[in-house]
Amino acid sequence: MDPNKLPDLLDFLVTRDLPTTDIQVVPVFELSSDHSPNIASIGASLINKVVTPTLATIHTNWDIFRAYIDERINLRLRIKECTELDEAIQYFTTLVQAAAWYSIPLPHATTKHADNTPLYIREHVAEKRRWRGKWQRSGNQGDRLLYNRLRRKLQTALRNVSNDTFAYYLTSLSLNDNTLWKATKRLKRPQELIPPLRNADGSWAKSDDEKAKTFAVYLQQVFTHHHFLNPTDAAIPAFLDVPCQMSLPFKPFSPKEVVEAIAHTNVRKAPG
Repeated sequence: MDPNKLPDLLDFLVTRDLPTTDIQVVPVFELSSDHSPNIASIGASLINKVVTPTLATIHTNWDIFRAYIDERINLRLRIKECTELDEAIQYFTTLVQAAAWYSIPLPHATTKHADNTPLYIREHVAEKRRWRGKWQRSGNQGDRLLYNRLRRKLQTALRNVSNDTFAYYLTSLSLNDNTLWKATKRLKRPQELIPPLRNADGSWAKSDDEKAKTFAVYLQQVFTHHHFLNPTDAAIPAFLDVPCQMSLPFKPFSPKEVVEAIAHTNVRKAPG
């Protein structure tokens, strides 16, 4: 094998419609070939990928790591024999591991909420999503009909689960544990209603459409153009008609000339 030769072989895997969670690619470091082949394992279920252990993370406090090493390292070890060298290597490795674990802050405890969704509901959701993706990729009307059928089936199942859950909640109310009192208090809580609006003619706008029209009429009356009695300022013609001006007035220009001037300006320079 030529050590000066650059690698020109590349193993790659082409897949379609396969989730990455079902594929595991492992390199094979063997000397039987002139390159490093890869082995792809494709399964019908999720593949448990082993996380590579690391000593340092993005949360490692290197100041604490350095201080831990400086306080506990022993530089006066006797290294004369092979056993003493092995012990020194083991000591240093253990020290580095302990310093790395000590300098990483403890992760915050996260509370996982229990998923009380029934299993058949989750299966309906997965099947509906699968047929939705299939219909979006193929555009076939048959797939669309199956997707709509599964969607309506899922909506019916969710409605039944909601009704059953509410019925179970009502039957579980009791006077002993104050659950009936809490439910009654929640129902008797006053509801905050949006008050109606008064129109210009004195009537009340109660519905959403009537309130929208009332706001539209009001904003139309408020945001109007200013009516100037004299649109032309008298000082401008007087200034332009003065004889022996120190600076001549600007020449008229077209919008095309403005566009050309803007195109030739430096975009990285602030105006002014």
